[in-house]
Amino acid sequence: MGSLVLAGISGCLGKRKNDSGAADEPTTVPPIETPPPTPAAETTTDTETADTETTDPEESAPGNPIPAENDLPGDSGWRPGGSPDDPRSIEGYTTADSVAPGETLEFCVSTDPAARYHVAIYRLRWYDGAGGRELASLPTNRSRPRPISEPSGPRQLIGCDWPVTDRIDVPKEWVSGLYIARFVLDSGSAAGESTAYPFVVREPSSKRRAKAVVQLPLATQQAYDSWGGKGLYAFVSDGKRAYAISYDRPYENPFNCHLGYSIHLLRWLEQVGYHVSYVSDHDVHRDPALLTEYGMAISSGHDEYWSLEQRRGFETARDGGTNLAFIGSDTCRWQVRYRDNGRTMVCYKNDAERDPIQGLRTTDEFRSGKYPEAALLGVESAGGGEWEFPDLSVVNGRLDYPWFDDTGFEQGDTVIGCVGHEWDHVVDASPGDVEKLFHYEKRTSSLEGVLNNSDADTTVYERNGGQVFAIGTMGWTWRIDPDPT
Repeated sequence: MGSLVLAGISGCLGKRKNDSGAADEPTTVPPIETPPPTPAAETTTDTETADTETTDPEESAPGNPIPAENDLPGDSGWRPGGSPDDPRSIEGYTTADSVAPGETLEFCVSTDPAARYHVAIYRLRWYDGAGGRELASLPTNRSRPRPISEPSGPRQLIGCDWPVTDRIDVPKEWVSGLYIARFVLDSGSAAGESTAYPFVVREPSSKRRAKAVVQLPLATQQAYDSWGGKGLYAFVSDGKRAYAISYDRPYENPFNCHLGYSIHLLRWLEQVGYHVSYVSDHDVHRDPALLTEYGMAISSGHDEYWSLEQRRGFETARDGGTNLAFIGSDTCRWQVRYRDNGRTMVCYKNDAERDPIQGLRTTDEFRSGKYPEAALLGVESAGGGEWEFPDLSVVNGRLDYPWFDDTGFEQGDTVIGCVGHEWDHVVDASPGDVEKLFHYEKRTSSLEGVLNNSDADTTVYERNGGQVFAIGTMGWTWRIDPDPT
């Protein structure tokens, strides 16, 4: 399994560089015994924003901080656990989803009842299997209960206006990555309990040296979260779902499986030693051209909600020869708009006719207009709700495709237990030269609640010297890094 993803990433990076072989690994992976857990007032007008050599990825290339960072002692204290019996006992959020070294990150923390607490900051990655490392612990502070706002306006927006309680100047030595702020109670009957909030530390724009950049799907994480009783889905909302959500609110579940798919990929990337950096999806919205500064751009995990600016940024990068890899599924399905400097995300989804902005920026499925996601990815979302995780098989006659070089795959091989919980397939809107590398033939599921039974495809196509690779299923990352957290 690892060799497949390694080949996809190495092959794409190698299109502009010398090929580097992947290590020999088994072509099948035993299934995980336990499948991953199932998921769990606005009045203003919308505004829009408007060759180097390849080294073995496990070697520490000049300027690559990843191997040295992951050699440092890890700390499993970042892991979910010790969550408050009363979720209101401590909660918090950051005032930005992404920061660069040298910038200031602010935190807004509420405790109920009033209590002392501290903020611990972890970087999440491999760290010899520990999964995280504590980088800072802020001085103990005191907070009190903060209000939960009522749904506001026709969009049912819920946002907080809590005061800033803590801040940190991001040290220049912090390596780009996915971080969490862990809010820990230090007094009262619930002392020791905690909750968390994820954020991204990105490379400074003046010092971008990584070979690949990974986009983290924080918009999707927000869409599925239910804090305050509202999300972009009815099943996470109290009654009517919201048409807009605020980033100025805590997470009800900061470690749900949507961001979890990305965490497994990132652990694997850094275990192997790739020189990668990380950005939030909103970073790409604000600066789509950043993608062209890397040899490869990776969309990770459940990356379902995109802005038009993001979409155009990936297309421009592809057309300029940047390699793209979509390591997940159900990617780039729903178009969103941002307002309030990116702190509010608007998406009407199936009620798109109610969106006050009609046309190119209507917040509907991309495939409903001129931008079907398959035209970019090569595949589009086909099925969901499948927790049985069936197998993918090598497509007959495709082993001579250069992408398979050095992977060890042979005719008839299967990759066990990787299709789900959502997956993609080739459609009429896919590029005409798209190649199917792996395939799953639809069947009837024995589980209730499966949304759709459709084929699944892993694909690749070429554009202007680069490759566009799509795994086509979320289950891949649970197989390359089967850690249960």
